[in-house]
Amino acid sequence: MSTNLAQKNNFETKDYSWIENAVLFYGPRKSSTTLLQNLFDGGQQLLMRQGELKLKHFADELWANEKQATERYYRKKRRIGIRKGDKVFENFDHTPFMKAIHEDSRKNSSFKDLMTDEIQLIYDSIEDKPKDLKYWAVKEAGGNIDKVLRFWKQNFFSGKAVFIFRDPMMIVRSILTQARRQNEHMPIKRIHKEVKTAIFLIHRMQRHINSSYVYAITYESLTVSTDQTVKNVCKFLDINNENKLLYPTKFSTKEKVGNASKDTVKVFKNNKKWHHDLSLKETICLLLLSTYYKYRIKFNYQVILKQVQQQHELNTKQL
Repeated sequence: MSTNLAQKNNFETKDYSWIENAVLFYGPRKSSTTLLQNLFDGGQQLLMRQGELKLKHFADELWANEKQATERYYRKKRRIGIRKGDKVFENFDHTPFMKAIHEDSRKNSSFKDLMTDEIQLIYDSIEDKPKDLKYWAVKEAGGNIDKVLRFWKQNFFSGKAVFIFRDPMMIVRSILTQARRQNEHMPIKRIHKEVKTAIFLIHRMQRHINSSYVYAITYESLTVSTDQTVKNVCKFLDINNENKLLYPTKFSTKEKVGNASKDTVKVFKNNKKWHHDLSLKETICLLLLSTYYKYRIKFNYQVILKQVQQQHELNTKQL
């Protein structure tokens, strides 16, 4: 670690060896990466960094000018999911964190130092600290998974990733219905882009299912069998399966998942079909576009579901 920010800011110092063990929770937009993130918040063996890392943008900037990129990170990127106007979390001391993140941590010029110092600050700012940490984790939604994963492993050699898959038809439906709730018009060109992005991203994710450092789950299993899916991820990471991991929290405070269609802290399954609540034009457009791209790249979501199940069975036998 480049600096000891805990000592500089009179924080409690601990053993930070677990900071080398980073976990990336990754999936497409609207695949419930936020739900997955908030379920694994508050445990004793994994420290969750709130907010999205936005590594998909940050990695490109670092190649051009690392120092400039890290400065831009502090100016524009969400850091831990606490921004002006957000509610205060009882278990997080916001003031010293923000002071340190702006004054001391900005001196870093490398991505890894920036991340490890920030995670250390988050840990020291939590009132009721985890007692037996093995990992820290953050989520990323969308972007070039090949580039994101490569950059992640270059900085954290022992890093792992948890992928969440979802039917691309349901992803696009979710984007469309959210836009409707926000009174946003979705032209055909935008629907085309969303369909292509969802299918191609999930297809690229599929290539990494059998990687030793990647564990795959599905939106369907997470929302239907939450307890078993959480248990499987815990087994993969070799961490304890705790009761508090069965409901979403932020800094151990129960939290409604952002952008969820229901105002509840409970995990729920969307039982609607991909065409429900869509207009006739949207339904036809989505059907034609998805059929074309699925045929073009030989994409079949049912095959992915079988691969994920096979990986689960293999890991269960090995564990």
